[in-house]
Amino acid sequence: MSDVVSLHVPENASTKNMMGAEELALMKPGSLLINAARGTVVDIPALCDALKRKHLAGGGYRRLPDGACNQQRSI
Repeated sequence: MSDVVSLHVPENASTKNMMGAEELALMKPGSLLINAARGTVVDIPALCDALKRKHLAGGGYRRLPDGACNQQRSI
């Protein structure tokens, strides 16, 4: 399993929320998610939940919507 998953995909109907709760749960515990794509590629509430539960160690995000995850420092 990977320690880091990095997303580089276009924003379209087939990539919207392609990383949801189910996909995030499949990631290695303690891993990192880097989203260099548009924000709609990741289900933000699912990402916040994975971070709060400490399933993911953190991540990098191009730009989070205002108020997402209460702007957690781990993102």
